Amino acid sequence: MDEIADDIRNINKKYSSGFEQNNSIENIINSASYYEDSWEQASAVTRSITDHAFVDGNKRTAFDTLNMLLDDLKLNSPLNDSQKWDLINKIGTGGLKDVSEIANILKGK
Repeated sequence: MDEIADDIRNINKKYSSGFEQNNSIENIINSASYYEDSWEQASAVTRSITDHAFVDGNKRTAFDTLNMLLDDLKLNSPLNDSQKWDLINKIGTGGLKDVSEIANILKGK
């Protein structure tokens, strides 16, 4: 868990200071671990980061983290980068909150 948290912080440091808001990255990862489905775990982390886990660079961090998690978890999403950005933006504007729905979109359903 610490390695993933450090990876996410390092991703954010490419775009911002890496300073976290109220929720620590460890809490985000821990909360996501309650989901049994790997797609939902990746979706929960992505949603939480998009919802301002950091002071700045949240959407860019969420996008890179999503791609990292899909790769690490060996999940093959049919979405291209443009579609993933659309998903991140929809989450960021509050138009999409449900983890299961995010997971289904990532699966191409």
